[in-house]
Amino acid sequence: MIGLILGFGLQDTITNLAAGVWVAALRPIDKGEFVEIKGISGTVTSVGIMATELVKADNTYITIPNSLVWGSPVINSSRMDTRRVEVKVGIAYNSDLDLAIRVATDLMAAHEAVLPSPKPAVVVSELADSSVNLSLRAWTATPDFWRVRGDLTRDVLRAFRGNGVEIPFPQVDVHLDRMQ
Repeated sequence: MIGLILGFGLQDTITNLAAGVWVAALRPIDKGEFVEIKGISGTVTSVGIMATELVKADNTYITIPNSLVWGSPVINSSRMDTRRVEVKVGIAYNSDLDLAIRVATDLMAAHEAVLPSPKPAVVVSELADSSVNLSLRAWTATPDFWRVRGDLTRDVLRAFRGNGVEIPFPQVDVHLDRMQ
């Protein structure tokens, strides 16, 4: 009976230890990388034999057992040298679509941290209820990702306003019938 209890008690420890060996050997994550594991995002501060430690953007410290690291998809946002920034924005159906695409493309091309290759692109991503949705897509160096995303989000609003491209707000038409 005691052996059975010890066996169950050690099962997680042995699983974490084995997963830790695999994580250490294959290195799907490294110290300093920004990752998401099981919905938890943060910067890796330590990869130990039993657990991996992360610090979230709000400075919350998280310890994740290596069995979860090894047994889950790991999204690594900082391993590659470049990343694609995507900013979504809706324009009014009566706005000049070609003008909006030209303004957004010029905005991305003019940003000093947007890479010239692959070329920035604007695609129509959806014909929504209240807007034609555009996706601005530009490549940048990974360390510049958040700055470029923030700049493009802020600046596309200014650029569209300055060129008469309307960004609509959701609208609903309500029709009331008179009761007889």
